Amino acid sequence: MSFEFRSPADGADALRSGAAPDFTDARHALGGAYGWLTPHLATIASANAEFARRVLIIDRAEAHFIALMVALMGSEGATPARVAGFGRRLGQAPRDRILASAAPDAPRGLAALSKRFVGDIWRPATYRRLAALMGDPQAAKTLRHMNRISRRDVRTLSKLPQGYCAVAIVEVVARRAHLPTVLFAIDIVRRVRTDLSDRDILASLKSMDPKDVGAWIDRHYEAAAFPAPPVAGDIPVIGGGALRPLTTHREMVEAGQALNNCARTYAMPTLRGESYLYRYRVHRGHRDWPGAMAEVRRAPGAGWVAVSALGQSNEPLRPAARTALVAALRGAGFLIAPRLADPNAPWLSCDFD
Repeated sequence: MSFEFRSPADGADALRSGAAPDFTDARHALGGAYGWLTPHLATIASANAEFARRVLIIDRAEAHFIALMVALMGSEGATPARVAGFGRRLGQAPRDRILASAAPDAPRGLAALSKRFVGDIWRPATYRRLAALMGDPQAAKTLRHMNRISRRDVRTLSKLPQGYCAVAIVEVVARRAHLPTVLFAIDIVRRVRTDLSDRDILASLKSMDPKDVGAWIDRHYEAAAFPAPPVAGDIPVIGGGALRPLTTHREMVEAGQALNNCARTYAMPTLRGESYLYRYRVHRGHRDWPGAMAEVRRAPGAGWVAVSALGQSNEPLRPAARTALVAALRGAGFLIAPRLADPNAPWLSCDFD
């Protein structure tokens, strides 16, 4: 970042001589390299000869500190006289004292934090948003642990709900992840992995691929402990074979792939104890049908109800196959929904979820 003088010679001569450049007409003396901050720098340079001598080579950290100070003064408070007054103290007093005088309500630690700001000068609203974040203990702790802070980071942290302000989320979003998608994924995992603390879940975000958030969710589903099935073990089916409960997410995925259905989407109802899937594998006595899957749901106060039994690609089963599964499910103690026994029978359409 640099300024432009009315001619290159003007700037070079000023630096060689050590004299303060003439900032009488700031609109011409300074270009727009520092955007909205440019006229304020001109005001400070006019009031502080030492600053004026190095105004062409001030580092990014100092520019951000000045921008922070002016932004926290507010548009009405950042008058030329006030900016000049604080500008005269640059290099003469610690920055935290200067900032405290310019913005008495500013949280402590902001001045030191400005050394880590990156990128071009931010908008005034971003600096004020950062100051608000420093008023929240968790957000302040996160900011203090960040080696570099960008305008995008501040925007991300300001959108995070209470309890979510963590470096891990900022790092994932910085890799171009969609913030609402990441928050949604965290909400799902918090419900699925009741065995993990928030710290554990946030730590695992480091392994998230922003381009495949679903894979991160799946890994947690795979590790989640499903509740015990309503009927454990195999349920014998007349003619051979048995219905076996799907007790892990991986088993659901594999069954869904084998039968070309959406078994994997039943993980959440299963984890909540509201639904369970049983898979029938092909048996030599039932060569005429390629396997099946049955769903049972919990009816509050009534027990478990077998609500469906379908074959490959959710196709209806042949009558003999359906009769065999209904008999097995009834024998295991499940209530049988009318439509499961007879596709044409009336059904209450009860939603037990």
